[in-house]
Amino acid sequence: MTEENENAEFICPITLEIFRDPVKAGDGHIYEREAIQRWILEHGTSPITRQTLQINDLVRDEQLRKMCQRKRQLSVSYNPQEDRVILPPLQNFVRNNHQVNPEITNIIQTNFNMDNISNKRLILIILFSFIFPSSLIIGIVQGLKNSYTDEIDITSTYSDTLTTNNSYINQTGISYPGIYYYETIQVNISVDGFYGFEIQSQSAISIDGDLYVNYFNSTDLSSNLISYTYKDKNYSNTYFGNFLSSNKYVLMITTYFCCSQGSFSLLVTGPANVYFY
Repeated sequence: MTEENENAEFICPITLEIFRDPVKAGDGHIYEREAIQRWILEHGTSPITRQTLQINDLVRDEQLRKMCQRKRQLSVSYNPQEDRVILPPLQNFVRNNHQVNPEITNIIQTNFNMDNISNKRLILIILFSFIFPSSLIIGIVQGLKNSYTDEIDITSTYSDTLTTNNSYINQTGISYPGIYYYETIQVNISVDGFYGFEIQSQSAISIDGDLYVNYFNSTDLSSNLISYTYKDKNYSNTYFGNFLSSNKYVLMITTYFCCSQGSFSLLVTGPANVYFY
């Protein structure tokens, strides 16, 4: 069996890199969490089987994650996105602490004289030879520690029901004119990063939504509207995502067709918790 075949189970089919946070999707295949979430937001289907996938169906594979973590620690890998070579941990290398240089030992023993200029230089060289590698090793260890830190997305959830008691907009001049009930939710982002929004219909209603920065103006639906990196909507689900900075946002949830009411749920996935008000 070739090394490529041996490593196949540890490689994400999207990123082609060793897993950091592997998850099993509804199609039965395993992907890197961030990669498959972005794929679902953009396409809504499996990259392999083309069947419909849902972000909330992703299940973390803890056993594979630990295996991949050990695999990364025993391998030299290359990250093409960051143009960085990742080395194995330093503790894998064995250093012979008893090895000495007989020539230097002999010089120190026979010629050690603080009044001798050549010996002063020798002492400086010896001290420098210990201090410099120690500083270098400390820097490398810290860099490796940072490179092995897993970035795991956090999912925040919210649910409610659209009823005739909600605010509404009477829209005309569109494909489906009429009354659209809506709910606005304040979303506070505390950490910059990519956030994916998934609004799911929990009833017979069609569902839609838009995100606004700072505030929502019901008389001008284009004011403060965010231009999405991804957006895909159908009758029962709406997906969208973007790179958001730390700020206050307003999510307006409504229906795709007019005059509808029903329950819905919201999932927001990103690098930190999202708070709803």
